[in-house]
Amino acid sequence: MGIKLILFFGAIILFSSCNQELTKIEKIYDNGEKYVYHIDKDSLKQGTVLKYYANGNINYKAIYSNDKKVDSTIFFYESKANQIEIIAYHKPNNYYYHKDFKPNGIMYQEGLKTNTHEKTGKWKYYDTLNGELDYIKEFKIIKGKRYLNQGWHFAVTGDTINDGSNMRYKPTKANIKLGDSIRLWFQAGVPFISETDSDYKVTIPKDFEKENFDREFTNTDSYDPEKGIPFAIKKSLKHDDTYPIDKAKIDTTLHRETVLFYIKPTKVGKDTIRGWFTEYIDRSNVTFKDTSMYYVNRNIYFDIPIEVSAKPMKRQKKQ
Repeated sequence: MGIKLILFFGAIILFSSCNQELTKIEKIYDNGEKYVYHIDKDSLKQGTVLKYYANGNINYKAIYSNDKKVDSTIFFYESKANQIEIIAYHKPNNYYYHKDFKPNGIMYQEGLKTNTHEKTGKWKYYDTLNGELDYIKEFKIIKGKRYLNQGWHFAVTGDTINDGSNMRYKPTKANIKLGDSIRLWFQAGVPFISETDSDYKVTIPKDFEKENFDREFTNTDSYDPEKGIPFAIKKSLKHDDTYPIDKAKIDTTLHRETVLFYIKPTKVGKDTIRGWFTEYIDRSNVTFKDTSMYYVNRNIYFDIPIEVSAKPMKRQKKQ
């Protein structure tokens, strides 16, 4: 594609709270598109960068500081002047927080994207007619691939409805003193496989302070010790009587879908408990015609940040 390059020298604009002489560069393409930006004496882009569609409407507007995008980049629809299509807020590690809009101006989804443009974290999806929250999907990058981890569907009233696979979990405290234990409680929210036949369990590192699962759970191969780390499986209260007092406080109808256990950190500082909550059906011990259905499972991965602080020294009584 051929271009015409037009340079305007000595343009003075206000940048970074000081007067700085910048050169305005305007590139006009054969198809009518235009690209306008400013560079400093070191040829680094500074300030606002604009690209235009052939019809003269703005394609996108970005802000640069020392040749790097900062703040946000705003993309516009071609057919309607100044109608926002996407706002991408720049985050650390070249991540972007996206807000995406329909031509009618209603935001229909928002959430975080990685530097490879994969959705990650919780994404909110809105009704395209009234803008009300419709559902939430939580994405994780697991072993290099995007994974739909959980989902919540909302009624018009804003309440969650029985649709989408998710779990509930709660640590007693995220911030504890050294020597104290963390009570971890997991429970099925909406099952993925079966409301009546599914069982549940949690998998965590055997010693998360020594060897933890990495952020993308690439070191979780139980079949190859060289690729995986030692792990522990915590079964549901249906099978586990380790904590009878806690178990007695939970309705027996919920024992099958509840996993409860304690962890006692031994180090001061910030850490993360990683693992996954598994819904499964195991028919290996019963006669079942379809052998492919002997074992079915669905994992929901979690990262629980914790912080352990030293206990204050006890003051000695004066003699």
